Amino acid sequence: MVSAVVDNVAAGVPRDEILRSYPALKEVDIDAALAYAAGGDRGPAAGNHSLKFKVDENLPAEYAAMLRDAGHEADTVADQRLTGSDDAALFERCQAEGRILLTLDLDFGSVQAYPPKSHFGIVVFRSRTQDKPTLIALLNRLLPVFRNRSPKQQRWIVENDRVRYREE
Repeated sequence: MVSAVVDNVAAGVPRDEILRSYPALKEVDIDAALAYAAGGDRGPAAGNHSLKFKVDENLPAEYAAMLRDAGHEADTVADQRLTGSDDAALFERCQAEGRILLTLDLDFGSVQAYPPKSHFGIVVFRSRTQDKPTLIALLNRLLPVFRNRSPKQQRWIVENDRVRYREE
């Protein structure tokens, strides 16, 4: 059952739809399945090699530590003194380093400007509110997904209740 829940979350199935598909489940069961999957004995980033991330300046700096704790490589825009850089410079740096960009900048969500397969991956967080606790909760919900699915050469839009994937 844990794998069914994790697979559904990884596929971007909304929680309410998962609950309708599995009537015995409750919201807390989905969280427990994701926590179990994240804390199992499968080692860092099981199913994926360690992923490399660049955390944009508009996200909490804690993101880098959370990603490292999950077994990934992560640095921040501030770590590399790229604060205030324009989008093109940041994008080029991510490409040069082979890093997946995590950002709140909706410009990076443009498929025309940043078509999937042309980059190492872009994850745009699109939350109803952008306070630190909400953003940290979004990444906590996403970390188990990275165990089974990689955003490499894709654009992901992470919303409060789902993740949308764009591969083409």
